[in-house]
Formats: sequence, structure tokens, C-alpha cells
Amino acid sequence: MSDSEFAGKVAIVTGATRGIGKATAWRLAKSGASVAICSSNEKDVAATLAEAEAAGLSMAGMALDLAESVSAERLTKLAVDRFGGLDILVANAGVGTFGGAVEVAEEDWRRVMAINLDAVMLGAKHGIPEMKKRGGGAIVVVASVHSFATLGERLAYVTTKTALLGMTRGMALNHGPDGIRVNAVCPGPIDTPLLRKSWETMFPDRGGDAVLTEQAGRLPLGRLGQPDDIAEAIAFLAGPRSAWITGADLKVDGGLLAMLAMTPPPPRG
Repeated sequence: MSDSEFAGKVAIVTGATRGIGKATAWRLAKSGASVAICSSNEKDVAATLAEAEAAGLSMAGMALDLAESVSAERLTKLAVDRFGGLDILVANAGVGTFGGAVEVAEEDWRRVMAINLDAVMLGAKHGIPEMKKRGGGAIVVVASVHSFATLGERLAYVTTKTALLGMTRGMALNHGPDGIRVNAVCPGPIDTPLLRKSWETMFPDRGGDAVLTEQAGRLPLGRLGQPDDIAEAIAFLAGPRSAWITGADLKVDGGLLAMLAMTPPPPRG
């Protein structure tokens, strides 16, 4: 890794005012990229941009509802107008809702589809022509371990995260000749406010810290992931070190998917 690894590059990172998105925007900007960010909360965007300015980082942003189809076009235009083009798209923003096919409200289902799937496709639709003007680029889609195995009551979320892997492969095939690589990163449990809120919803009678400690202890590496862990993986897939990787999915999960949930029998003898 070099402090100038992304010098002269322009990136878009969606959902970039907290968690994985913010860590990724910071990681790219600290290595020389100019980064356009978005979030649904205007105050969060303003606070993030103020932090970036204080740190001397090149960053611009706007508040957008990615469920609106025009949002991806507006964010791409911001990157191009402010920084002169586009080289990297990190499709990180995502939402979830609880419930199976019977329980999930139709409006909740449609919103998860719009943000987790439609916005990724639309980001690529508007971003790829700009990347082609610069001779190529990289798209990193933030999928999930839920793309491979899941829990109950998350039908909308797991549907989108599984579909993102198909979208990743399809775009990689379509745009490899344009010099555009498309890969997915699949995070496991990352210590973010969103994860904590989710566990508090699932285990309302237990303290959030207790659940955090218990779940972390079950992972082979013995800890939850941190946003910076995923940001490093995204930077790898977005940069020149992965120049011959496309259409891939990289699991960054502390060994979660290497485990079987069943308890093994005691050893003989």
C-alpha cells in the first residue's frame, strides 16, 4: 500500500458517512483519490465533508435517497463536474428489513430492492460511460455473507445480496473489454451501529454488549470485523494490485463461512 496508490483517481462511494462506507471513502482519499460520497442524511454528509476538509482530503458529497432513480445520475454528475471524471465506483449503500414472504410489507420490500439492487445497476449505468472515457476503471459491489448463507426473517435483504453476485459477474463479462473490472466484497459481521441495532432487535431481552461478545467469540478469529477491515479489501479490489481479478467475490468474514453450525461429536479415545 502506498499513500499515492490512488493519486489522480476519482471515486464514488455510496452510503459513506458511517461504517464501511466512511472507512472506504477515507481509505481511498488518504491514498490520493478524490471521492464523491452520498448518504440519505444531509447533516451526516455535511459533518463528513467537514471532517474530510479538516484532514486535508479531497471529498465532495450530497444527500440523496438512492431509492429515487435519478440519484445515481446526480451523484455521477457531481463526481465528473467536481473532479473531472470517474475511475472507481464502490456500491456500498444498503438497507434491510425483517420478515419473511408473509410478514414483509410490500413497500418495505420495494425499498430494499430499490436501494440494494436498482441503485447499484443505475450507478453502473451512469458510471461506466465515464470510466470508458478514462480508459477503464473498477467497480466494487458490497454484497454480504448473506449472499451464501443466511438467517430466517431476512428475505428481502438476502434476496438482494444474493442477486448482487449475479450482477457482479454479468457486468464483469460485459465490460471487461472496456478495461472495467467488477468484483464483490462479502463482509461478515462488522462492528457498526447497524449491526448493533439489528442484534438489539433480535435479542431485546439481552444487553447489546453481551450479544456482541458472544457472537465475536464464535468466529474463528475471535473478534468482529471492523469497517477498516472491509475498506482494505475494497481498496485492494479497486486498485492496481488486483489488475487480473474480475467477476470475483471476496469473503471477508473472519472465517464465518468456513464453519459448520453443528457441534462436532467429542473425539474418540
